[in-house]
Amino acid sequence: MAERRATIDHITLGVSDLARSRAFYERALVPLGIADLDGHNIEAVTRV
Repeated sequence: MAERRATIDHITLGVSDLARSRAFYERALVPLGIADLDGHNIEAVTRV
């Protein structure tokens, strides 16, 4: 059998500071070869 590679497809995380969280994940994911966060639609939702 061929070896399968694991892929992160979709993750939903609730955050209180979208800009700060985005900067953190951009730095954290670059070493993993995931660097195209700007090409994806990122939305902020506020719950009361």
